[in-house]
Amino acid sequence: MYLLKKSKVTLIGTIVILVVITFLFINHTFSKGDISEVPPTISTQQQAENERKVAEIENFVYGDSGIIKQANDELVKKGYRFQTLVMVNSVDDVQVKYILTSKEATESEQESVKSIFFEIVKKNNLDSNAFNLKVADSDDEPDW
Repeated sequence: MYLLKKSKVTLIGTIVILVVITFLFINHTFSKGDISEVPPTISTQQQAENERKVAEIENFVYGDSGIIKQANDELVKKGYRFQTLVMVNSVDDVQVKYILTSKEATESEQESVKSIFFEIVKKNNLDSNAFNLKVADSDDEPDW
């Protein structure tokens, strides 16, 4: 019985030593500089360009003459109450979802909202293919 306990202790000790050695090896490997500790930097010129693009997209979507602001204003005039979800990847890839809060999103209501929205797009001489528009009601499951 004494030999059985001694072999279990030896086995557990060996496993613990192997785990410690593995941890030390991994820690030593990463501390040698294989992984850069300096965060990537972006040039001031590139940062300014990125900020300009963001401002352009924000103005395009939400500015005083922004497409979403215009569409929202028109929908409010028509008596709609809604929430707007917008995801803009670029001015050529805009996803918009209107969630109607005062009406059910029947096919008729969906077509009405889409008609109003795309009329605004047309008025602004924009490519309607750049917009992916969904209309739902508050019972709709999130899909993006």
